[in-house]
Amino acid sequence: MKPEAHGGDRLRMAALAGRAPDSLLDFSVNVRPEGAPEFLRLALCRALDHISAYPSPHAEEAMEAAARVYGLPADCFVFGNGTNELIHLLARVLKEDGVPCAAVIEPAFSEYALACGLAGLEVRHLDCGVRRDGDSDEDMLRQLLSLLADVPPRAAVWLANPGNPSGSFLPPASCRRLLEARPDLLWIIDEAFAAYAGPDDVSSLIPQLPDNAVLLRSLTKFHAVPGVRLGYMVTQEERARRWRGRLPAWSVNAFALAAAQAVLEDTSDFAERTRDENNRR
Repeated sequence: MKPEAHGGDRLRMAALAGRAPDSLLDFSVNVRPEGAPEFLRLALCRALDHISAYPSPHAEEAMEAAARVYGLPADCFVFGNGTNELIHLLARVLKEDGVPCAAVIEPAFSEYALACGLAGLEVRHLDCGVRRDGDSDEDMLRQLLSLLADVPPRAAVWLANPGNPSGSFLPPASCRRLLEARPDLLWIIDEAFAAYAGPDDVSSLIPQLPDNAVLLRSLTKFHAVPGVRLGYMVTQEERARRWRGRLPAWSVNAFALAAAQAVLEDTSDFAERTRDENNRR
């Protein structure tokens, strides 16, 4: 398999193994093993009532739901057909905006570099390694800033927080200090696994949304619906409005829209129970 190839491609893996797709256990993806929660399954079933009508052009209902959750203007949110679509959108608009290069903090999701390469951006791979026992947040901040010393102003930096597969995590206060130390950079923070680190107030930058940040969120991992394809990004209003205009209408289908609203409006104890279950493993 090519190094940039994704996990989750059961047809290809089955062909390589000479087995039926349903006979394989796929350990190449990090998705909640219990599958999607019941409240989300019900929302997807109810969405069947809406498949005869076009969904809202840019998932406006989800934008409003996110605005209520985070106390931000709805225009700060951009929803797409999975975070992967938004990663490629970002790479294209960064190139158009004249960003000098994209720095990827490794180890990282291969799609960051792949998308930037396809867009014609120079990619710099900066190896941060795996956070060692005993390393403090301050140690990690120093290491990251040292890695970025030669990255020019106006560059974009891709950083997963929490990191996958490293597991490195900077709490919001420390992450904000990192962004403030290099305000000349555009920081793209992938929070795909943030829900596992705790509620948003202790795991996410969204409630404080720095001006030089683009935050990515996904329903794939914590809510186990990679097949639905739903992700969103959060950034400053003018930037989000401009980038949202680069997406085709109806990129978020009726099922993905229903899933987004169900997750954002969920008041059950699902998230707390899932974190507890994960911590006991």
